Amino acid sequence: MRVSFAVIKYVLLLVGLLSATGGAAISVWMLERATQSGLTAQMQSKGLTWVKVDTDGLQVFIYGTAPDETARFAALSAAGAMVDSARIMDSITVKDAEGVQKPKFSIQALRSRGAISLVGLIPAQNTAGSLLYRAGRIEGPDRLTDLLEVADYPAPPNWDEAMGFVISALEDLPQSKIDLREGRITVTATAPNANAAGQIRRQLRSAAPQGYTLSLNIRAPRAIISPYTARITAKDGALRFDACTALNDAEQSALLNAAIQVGMTNPSCAIGLGRPDADWSRAVITALDAMTGLQNASLTFSDRSVLIVGGAGQDPDAFTTATAKLQNSLPAAYTLDAIAPRAVTDGTDPNARSFIATRSPEGLVQLRGDIGQTREFTLIETFARARFGGADLRISGAGDDTLPRDWGMKVLLALDALGYLENGLIELTDSALSLRGRTYDGAVRSQIVALLDDRLGGHLPYDLNINVVDRPTPEETRLTPSECLRAINGALGDRKIGFEPGSARLNIDGRAILDDIADALRDCPDLPLEIGGHTDSQGREVMNEQLSKARAETIISELRARRILTQSFRAVGYGESRPIADNDTEEGREENRRIEFTIYQAQPVETPADDSPTAPDQPEAAPTDEPAADAVPNPQPTEDPAGEPTPAPTESKADAPALEQTDATPEPAAQTDQPDAQAPAPTPQPAPSARPGIPAPQPRPATTQ
Repeated sequence: MRVSFAVIKYVLLLVGLLSATGGAAISVWMLERATQSGLTAQMQSKGLTWVKVDTDGLQVFIYGTAPDETARFAALSAAGAMVDSARIMDSITVKDAEGVQKPKFSIQALRSRGAISLVGLIPAQNTAGSLLYRAGRIEGPDRLTDLLEVADYPAPPNWDEAMGFVISALEDLPQSKIDLREGRITVTATAPNANAAGQIRRQLRSAAPQGYTLSLNIRAPRAIISPYTARITAKDGALRFDACTALNDAEQSALLNAAIQVGMTNPSCAIGLGRPDADWSRAVITALDAMTGLQNASLTFSDRSVLIVGGAGQDPDAFTTATAKLQNSLPAAYTLDAIAPRAVTDGTDPNARSFIATRSPEGLVQLRGDIGQTREFTLIETFARARFGGADLRISGAGDDTLPRDWGMKVLLALDALGYLENGLIELTDSALSLRGRTYDGAVRSQIVALLDDRLGGHLPYDLNINVVDRPTPEETRLTPSECLRAINGALGDRKIGFEPGSARLNIDGRAILDDIADALRDCPDLPLEIGGHTDSQGREVMNEQLSKARAETIISELRARRILTQSFRAVGYGESRPIADNDTEEGREENRRIEFTIYQAQPVETPADDSPTAPDQPEAAPTDEPAADAVPNPQPTEDPAGEPTPAPTESKADAPALEQTDATPEPAAQTDQPDAQAPAPTPQPAPSARPGIPAPQPRPATTQ
């Protein structure tokens, strides 16, 4: 049978199609294999052995388990370098992180030129808002730069105390940088002078939070001293520095070593700017060497001018020898003047004059003796009041026109010199001026020497005995518990400590009130203070009790962050158990939501029989402010130790504290929940409250003051 031409044509077309399809399939397969092998080799060369590559036509599938996100990104980048990123199908999974590390919390606080910056990472547990609020109060919110980040991880131990330390340090140090990290605080700051720097170091060390290492770098700028002074005195053959100034530590050490070598005991030398030239220390050391052979003399440097004065009884020959030695040894730029010794007098001159002025540590200034001529008397009194800042001034004496014309000028000079000291005594006679006392600033001695040298010019010998001492730490003014309650009452005013709804987080107004309460508590160390939280009756009783306890603990935490010692404080949550108003009204519920500050007595005080209705051998019956009185809206007035009744502090409004004095009895169950219950008290009638809300401490036979 003959095959038609049409059949052959279709057969050939089919064969061609099959050949083309097979060739294309083979080409695609070869391309896929090449792409897969190439990418696999690329991953192997980069150490990405966990990567698996598969292809489907032009699509490239990258899969496997990457150890971390960095490795995943590296794999995708390596694939994108070989094929178009649009063809890459990312099927990589990342291995779950094991043992995720807690972030390292830190704060860097900077204060300079009236602005504050906060940088770092802090926990999110009620810390950021309080930190920013307190920092904003220092220079103003508009001068605060907030670059803080928060992380929802538990705070390190004592983190709140450490943040409170940082803010308090910022408040005290206008030029400072404070770096807080877990377990370490570094403070770098500038102090006004060396004495202030030492005081700042002591204060910071005493306030450092527990568990933190404190590193301090407190520097004081060097004072500018003009004229640059040094004064060496020989008295009965012993030398001492009345004043000494050096440019830096090295020069100070050189001068002190030279002073010790000539027999000085515990010499001191201030550091300051203004040195006249590089020969200063050599000139002073030369003067020390020349003065070793003198019995009674003084030598004063005022910049490059040198004055040596012989004292009464000084051997003239020895004085001349020392002067010549000094003249030949001083650097060429220094000029020397000498005043020869005077003859010794027997001190029996009937016309001898004297003036004495004293300045006590309490600020009392007394002037006695020969003060001045009649026309000078009022001028000297006015100058004394102006020089000593309105201190209590007492004058024993009157104008005397027989005094020399220059006597009043010398008295004014003596008072001016005394004004440099914290306390001291100055005595002026016809033949000499003597000044002794204490100062907190090492540069004061040089300032007094410069003053006397300029005004006296060596014509009147003077003797200085000035001690530089550390500024005393201000003593704590301890208030009685009743006074502390009144202080808190005054800080509250008619305001209310508020919390965010259903939360133990303080609102902004509440933080401001606690700032004022903290200020009131600074003079109340070791105060047995109970902070009780109260709620209304809305919600479950257990939840209310827990919320009230959390709010009371927040108050203690916030006070601790403000550097208030809270080890004697305790937080108690009473929940809804002690209402002071009707819970059926919104106003009543608002009154019941409150914080109460009360005084507890940890150890009962034995009551004297003559002051108490209960004998001392029956302590269990002594009225010691039983907690039942906590809810008394108008408690009784207290009597202070002098027997005068003190006004009853009143309860604050809303979540605001109520102030009471309660007894920390071992059995809380003995405390009644009845709002009208009253503890026994010597005065049975309640006093009207000055304002509603804060009950006063209850009177009792033996009050812990």
